[in-house]
Amino acid sequence: MKKLLLGIVILLAVAVSGADALIGAGIGLSANLARDPSITGLALEVNLPIPIIPLMATRLEANYYQVSNPIAFTMIPVMITQTAELPMLPIYAGFGVGITLLSSSNAAFVAPSTVLNYNGYVGYKKSLMPLTDFFIQGGYTSSKFDLGAGLSYDNSGFEVKTGIRFGI
Repeated sequence: MKKLLLGIVILLAVAVSGADALIGAGIGLSANLARDPSITGLALEVNLPIPIIPLMATRLEANYYQVSNPIAFTMIPVMITQTAELPMLPIYAGFGVGITLLSSSNAAFVAPSTVLNYNGYVGYKKSLMPLTDFFIQGGYTSSKFDLGAGLSYDNSGFEVKTGIRFGI
C-alpha cells in the first residue's frame, strides 16, 4: 500500500510539474532598447483563464516606464497577449495589442486620448519548480504618440523582458 501511495504521489508531482497554470502572475524587468538612451522598467502580467484564441495562453501584461526625454512622463503600456508554445520545447511565440497610459506633472504635457500599441515576441522559459517558470523574451513593440507642444515620442523597436511566472 505504501508503494502504491508513493507511486501516485510521484505521478502527481510529474504531472503537475509539466502543467501550465490556468491562473497565475508574473513579475520581471523590461527594457526597450530602441530608445537612445534605452529605457528600463517593471513588467507585470496576469494569466487569464479564458483563451481568446483556442490553444493559446492569454495574458494581461503591463510595463511601467519613467521617461525623462524629451519631457518627464510616466508610460504604462497595457496589452492583451496571446502566446503559443511548441509541444515539449521550452520556446514560445506570441503577439499582443493594447493601449498606453500616460501621465506627467509637466504643464507642457498633453496626454493623447488613445495610444494604441502592439507587439510580437519569441521567448524561452525554464521551469524552476512546479508551476514556476523563469522566462526571457524579446521582440518588436510599437507605440507612437504626441506629447503636446510640438513634441512626439516613438517607443517602437526591440524590447526585452525577463522575470518569473507563478501559477496557481
